[in-house]
Amino acid sequence: MRKQVSLKKMVVWAALICFVSVAGIALAEDSVTGTVIQTDDGFMLQLEDGSLIQVDQDLSAMAGKRVKVTGTLQEGDNAKTIIASDIVEITE
Repeated sequence: MRKQVSLKKMVVWAALICFVSVAGIALAEDSVTGTVIQTDDGFMLQLEDGSLIQVDQDLSAMAGKRVKVTGTLQEGDNAKTIIASDIVEITE
């Protein structure tokens, strides 16, 4: 009986650790900085190296401005997209 309780506790702890690990990964966000440009495909962030990352929001008010976008990066077949959770204009 005591071994069954210990085994159950181990299984519960293992499941909890796995859940917390996965939740931590899902909550991890990236930040990218660049200039907002509008293309035929929508709004993009042009990085200093010239590469483009598509932004999932309407950034027409920030077109031509330098911003820091925080969110989740997703790799697509043709481009990277950032699902933005925060966008801050850089005024330096």
